[in-house]
Amino acid sequence: MLNLMVKVFSKCKKLNAKHVLVITCLVILLSDLLIILNLPFLRQAFGFFCFTILPGWLILNVLKINKIAFLKKFVLSVGLSVTFLMFAGLLINSFYPVVFKPLSLIPLLVSFNIILLIFAFIAYKRNKNNFNIKDVFNFKLDLKGKLISPLVFPILFPFMAIFGNYLMNTQENNIILLIMLLLIPIYVVAVVLFKNRISDATYPVAIWMISLSLLLMYGLRSNYVMGFDIQREYYTFKQTLKSLHWDIANYHHPYNACLSVSILPIIYVTLLDIQGVYVFKIIYNIIFSITPICVYIISKKYFGKTVAFLSALFFIYQYSYIYVLPTITRQEIALFLFAVSFVIFFDNEINYIAKNILILISIFSITVSHYTTSYIYLILFTSLIIGNRLIKDMKVHIEQPLIFAITLFLWYGQLTDTHIYNLISFIEGTLLNLIKFGSIDLAPKHQIQLVFGKGAINILDKINVAIHDLTFLFIFVGALNLVFKIRYRKNLKIKKEYILLILVSLIILVTMLVLPYLSIRYGPLRLYQQLLVFLAPCFVLGGLAISQMAKLRFRLVIPIVVLLVAQFCFATLVIYQVLGIPQSVVLNNNGYMYDMLYIHDQDVYSAKWLNKYKTVRSEVFCDYHAHALISYGEVTNPHYWFFKNNETKQGYLYLRYANIINKTIYNTFNCRDIKNIKSLLMYFDLFKCKNKIYTNGYSIIYYD
Repeated sequence: MLNLMVKVFSKCKKLNAKHVLVITCLVILLSDLLIILNLPFLRQAFGFFCFTILPGWLILNVLKINKIAFLKKFVLSVGLSVTFLMFAGLLINSFYPVVFKPLSLIPLLVSFNIILLIFAFIAYKRNKNNFNIKDVFNFKLDLKGKLISPLVFPILFPFMAIFGNYLMNTQENNIILLIMLLLIPIYVVAVVLFKNRISDATYPVAIWMISLSLLLMYGLRSNYVMGFDIQREYYTFKQTLKSLHWDIANYHHPYNACLSVSILPIIYVTLLDIQGVYVFKIIYNIIFSITPICVYIISKKYFGKTVAFLSALFFIYQYSYIYVLPTITRQEIALFLFAVSFVIFFDNEINYIAKNILILISIFSITVSHYTTSYIYLILFTSLIIGNRLIKDMKVHIEQPLIFAITLFLWYGQLTDTHIYNLISFIEGTLLNLIKFGSIDLAPKHQIQLVFGKGAINILDKINVAIHDLTFLFIFVGALNLVFKIRYRKNLKIKKEYILLILVSLIILVTMLVLPYLSIRYGPLRLYQQLLVFLAPCFVLGGLAISQMAKLRFRLVIPIVVLLVAQFCFATLVIYQVLGIPQSVVLNNNGYMYDMLYIHDQDVYSAKWLNKYKTVRSEVFCDYHAHALISYGEVTNPHYWFFKNNETKQGYLYLRYANIINKTIYNTFNCRDIKNIKSLLMYFDLFKCKNKIYTNGYSIIYYD
């Protein structure tokens, strides 16, 4: 086998530009053949690889960006491919009504083939005179005298997540998932301790595998999409799927203006012939799992591989990363593209013209992926312009944020007309809170805890909050220490733009704490995760600085690793599970989080029945977490306040699994708010005038 691989690589070294052009065309044609023949697994695997990497790789070659490091090439290829799918899909969609179903298989496949073959030909013409096959496979894998097991072992983690979820979903057995959550911190400690004996390739592989396993751990739970925003995102996708044509008029909502949940999932469903639920639960998590590698690339450039490795892990070891963002898939895509854009921004290998083209592409792609991520991106870019005026040697141009602002206005204010009024309301509410600064409590306890941890109910929650506070202290010290070194040590080769982004990120985070209206409308956890693209290295640098100031005699990195392990245990909620507190929906079939998020088969059956038989104008009432009504029942505005107001209204009353089995009603978004969690028996009078019209034993529908 080894001899065969040696022969293959020796043959590859003799390839020229024409050979690569032919191979690229053959790969495209092979993917077409597998898709048309609909060969199980091969269609999905090869189609996903072809359309998630190849378009971006061709764009890089068209721009003559083929000599950059392999890891950056991989990240940019995926980012540009996702962008290509969204905008090429939008272009094909514009042929309606000439093409009645523009997002069906044949129009997509034919159009993508034409565009990719044109890209391949242009790339060949632009690179044929200075082509070197070594630029294509320019990864370095030096294993001489290095340990191989740390490089191979983390590949086990995603398989454990998949098999562990299978056992959990079918047999309620969490043993494999618990073993995985035990092995990950042990593995990380081993990598840090033996860092001088492992290959450099180990770090990005470990980061990606850990990231992917934790995202799949949540994503594969249940047979249905789980969470809050993802229910309406899935509904948005289904409206486009019905006609295989995207039209904002079909569902005039900000989510429908996000191509990341309207056009992009349709393309994957059509090309790969998979159910839409798997796009949201698997494919999006695979793409998003690359985001920490972007953090690693940016951090490594300035601080070295060890700091970059720990920074990427800190980015992953967040409750929001594991449990929140997989339920907001439009932000998953946007945050990935956000991180990719700064890989481009801080790269020195990309020429000036190509870099500006790629940044413009990033601006457009982030804009159509998620509005709020775009607003934060615009704020950061604007801060760079202000900094450019104050610090003369910064190389940032006013055209970029100006184009960004215009793009945002045109897309959300004119072309789709969906979110511009929400933005105005958002700004108005924030300004009103500033006016009332002296008369109201602008930093309520629960808002601070959302950033530093969850509400402290028991001793574990208090420890959790303390750990989050400590990590923020590390970030604050690290940022100040970095600024101090830049001020007094001119030999540090760190871009001033990077330092400015760190400081602006800190300012935004602190602002979030004193403006609760802002916190409510966006969510501090999600904002914190986005800002960690810049702040994550400060956590490591702060830990090193504190260790040096304390004159610790043991390894300086040990306190950071210990805090990381503690952060991991609380972010994954595994510590609660070990101590017998059923808090994680992934590791339990009981507990408040399970009641809040998990969707049962019976919930979906009743929601689909209601969608099929209910009268058009009748209202639907339920408790706060009847998520299946939106995604599978396609009820766009269920009334959650029915039980809270405790008054009878005419319409359908939907009771889900948790209501029937646990006899519990949730009257609040926060399932830990015990005072708003009531017994179903308290609402007996509400059922007197209603008739039971559907039941499957675990979900019931009433009507009057």
